[in-house]
Amino acid sequence: MDCQRPLTTDRDRPRPVRRERERRSCAVATLALLATLAASPPAATAASHRLSQGLPFSDVPAASAQLSPDGHFAVYIHDATVDEARELWSVRVAGGAPVRLSGPLPGSVTVDSFAISADSQRVVYTVAQETAGQVELYSIPIAGPEGSWTQLNGELPAGGDVLSLKISPDSTRVVYVADQQANDVFDAWTVPIAGGTPIRLRPFVTLAGSGVLDTPSGPSISPDSERVVFHANFSDLDYWELWSARVDGTGGIVQLTEATAASHN
Repeated sequence: MDCQRPLTTDRDRPRPVRRERERRSCAVATLALLATLAASPPAATAASHRLSQGLPFSDVPAASAQLSPDGHFAVYIHDATVDEARELWSVRVAGGAPVRLSGPLPGSVTVDSFAISADSQRVVYTVAQETAGQVELYSIPIAGPEGSWTQLNGELPAGGDVLSLKISPDSTRVVYVADQQANDVFDAWTVPIAGGTPIRLRPFVTLAGSGVLDTPSGPSISPDSERVVFHANFSDLDYWELWSARVDGTGGIVQLTEATAASHN
């Protein structure tokens, strides 16, 4: 049986005028929505803001910025006040005025390296800050104030430098490699992070001219902050072997490996 279309009357048929009004209303609503979206930037864009402040010549070197473990501070190298004087700065991630952590530096001098403590309280850095051409070790609270830095290394001989640093995971001490006792004779040293007397990590009896090898990663500190491991040729000048010491400098230095003519290093 064929289906029959239901009868319609003029009253049931859509009104062309009403349909046109509905179409216009929909278009107006769509334009209003698009205008609102265009006027309101994405949340991420609206939330972004510039942290560093400087002069037209200023720039932040690539990969020089670090976030504190608690996410509250950014620490970075920047020639903010003098061209090519790359000083160390910190700023709150939420925004605010940057604080210079290093001392004022002349042009062409740059902070060599820096590290943030695991508790986000202090920054340790190396730079030729007080003596031209002599890189030394400093510590300062991450929030400053400016000029509150403390020198960690002992007095260096002519030509002496601090080469590398490592902060213990518990944020209490810094282990660094420097030729602090004699020029070009490098040792590992340990010192409290807020300052104190450095302790040399070396056996009582060693060969003249022996020292610590400054590897790219520097000394390694155990996760429990109890011991530090480093390479040294204390027992044979021809071989670099592995040695271990307590991070606080107490107790003896332990030789972990023994090189032979066959194993070399």
